[in-house]
Amino acid sequence: MTLPRERRFKLLIAIAFAAIVLISASSHLSRAADELQILFNNYVKGKESAIINLHVEVPKVNADWCTVYVARFPTPSNPVKKGGLELVALKRTRPGQSVVVKSFIENAIPVAYKRDPDIGALKILYREPQEYLISVKCYKKISDRKARLVGAYTRIHIHEVRIKKPIMSVEINAGLAQPKPVKPKPVSIKKRDYGTLNLGSAPNYVSCNFGNSDVCVASTRLAKLNSIPGLEVTYKLELNPPSAVYLSSYMSDCVEYDLLTCECSQWGSWTESGKKLTPSNVVDAPGTNPGSVSDGEKGYVYGFVEYAKEYIPGSSDGFAGVCYLGPSYLVYPVQINDYDGVYQVGYYVQPSSPPPYATGPVKGSRGHPFADYRDKVRETDEKIGVSTSISFCANAWQAIGLCGSLNIDVYKAGRHDSQYTTPLFFIYDRSGRDFGWYYWWFKDNDPMTYEVMFYTPFQS
Repeated sequence: MTLPRERRFKLLIAIAFAAIVLISASSHLSRAADELQILFNNYVKGKESAIINLHVEVPKVNADWCTVYVARFPTPSNPVKKGGLELVALKRTRPGQSVVVKSFIENAIPVAYKRDPDIGALKILYREPQEYLISVKCYKKISDRKARLVGAYTRIHIHEVRIKKPIMSVEINAGLAQPKPVKPKPVSIKKRDYGTLNLGSAPNYVSCNFGNSDVCVASTRLAKLNSIPGLEVTYKLELNPPSAVYLSSYMSDCVEYDLLTCECSQWGSWTESGKKLTPSNVVDAPGTNPGSVSDGEKGYVYGFVEYAKEYIPGSSDGFAGVCYLGPSYLVYPVQINDYDGVYQVGYYVQPSSPPPYATGPVKGSRGHPFADYRDKVRETDEKIGVSTSISFCANAWQAIGLCGSLNIDVYKAGRHDSQYTTPLFFIYDRSGRDFGWYYWWFKDNDPMTYEVMFYTPFQS
């Protein structure tokens, strides 16, 4: 049925008027429609994308203004074009406000699945995780030309987001916090073929000098190994997919700067900014071995870790020319380039009996990943007690007092999917026994401690 020309015209006018009212009344709905349109267009092209809405709660502090800085780290499916960090948003706001930052992910590919028990088919568990540096800073004007960071330090953390839906919302509370001072403790250790070292005064192994570069490499503790008489235990990093651990990152903020030039006149201490995914780039060539412990020894596995530094410049209002964000430096681990062997730190003392969750008694050799199959998504902020004090320095830092030692910790976190997996451990039975004679288990019954414990009634 065809409508008369006059009725068609009135209908078109009504539709147009309704559209104008809706658009003018709700820009939010318009933006949501744009987001859905982008997702739909990519889907038609055979590409799955996603939009992450990051809700950042700015703390209520006595400040004149605050800034929210969000940047994304590169991932295998979503690299950063210029390398390093990709700026997502930089917003100026008032204390106590809630700021929404939208991050468009071009390739939201599935990386982990789970089987639906009802239909037997695989369902997406999560898509490629994205790592963000989220920095909230609040300032107070102290003179016509100077601004100061309120409380001297802001809580800046690296937040990893696992995409589960095409459009997802993540609430982030970025409250202020005081930094914890770093006090490295010298530890006497022994490494095969290298003699006796002292971590507190061994620059060849615990210093990382950037010079004029943006990267440096330092030997870093990755895990603790235990053994009992009759067993040899080693640690292995995979390459395809790469094994990955989570290591500490740090940031130093300018606490006082010029409002016209953004030039910093006072830098703050380094503050730990959270865990950072650190994948292995170790080539699995014949003979490649990180070292081992055996016959009751215990020690630490070390790897040559590549670290990067990022300078985040201050930012000015384009209209007024006032600098509202002071500069910062960020130091974070990039990848594990190679093994650096095992340092012995004494001898393992086994418990009086194995716990009820121990595996055993068993015989023979075996290997096992540290993956937690009960819960594949582990993003805790707990540390496992494996730490390295590393002295970081750069040419640009010497004049501003930023050279110093930072504690790099291993976190109780891990991934086990198509992009990254956990390291593995291998147990080699050298006893010659043909019966079950030893027990093994993860410390605290948790694979994410990256430590294997042992018990045997045979002490020799």
